[in-house]
Amino acid sequence: LPTMSQLSQEWLTRRLARVGPRDFEEGIHMYCTSNLTPPPQFEHVWTVYEGGGQALTQTAEEISALHTIIIFSSPLDEVQVAALCRLVQKILGHDAPPILWVQHTVAPDSMGETWQVDIADSQRGGIVTHLLKLGLDGMVPGELAGARLALAVRAKIHKLASLSRSLNEAANER
Repeated sequence: LPTMSQLSQEWLTRRLARVGPRDFEEGIHMYCTSNLTPPPQFEHVWTVYEGGGQALTQTAEEISALHTIIIFSSPLDEVQVAALCRLVQKILGHDAPPILWVQHTVAPDSMGETWQVDIADSQRGGIVTHLLKLGLDGMVPGELAGARLALAVRAKIHKLASLSRSLNEAANER
């Protein structure tokens, strides 16, 4: 029987098989809170961050030059959730671009446990609320793959940019 880690790796490979970084947006960087290997086309924009005392591999200048940071992390694994929280805090120590969380567990057809966000659920909803308070800008729920995943990420990026423009315009009118 495959382990959760093997199922998660197989699912990551499938999720990203038919897309490349530019399908998501120019200037992205992806982090993963589990030691998963991305498909070859993502290797140059991929960093594994498992938390602990691990430092960021990018400099403050490299982070501020990014358009978006996308973090693949399992909400079912407490170690990954803790790493996700630490990563968001470390990134925000710099002039950070928008940070999006892409939930990553196992393939929905694998019979493994996946995760649905229910804000009313005090524990699982609490994770999301806590991350938003830390500075996470958005989340891509579900386990979308390929072009659907890329489009969902792009939609979030453009919605955040539009919201940012509106807030800046409102602030400048005062």
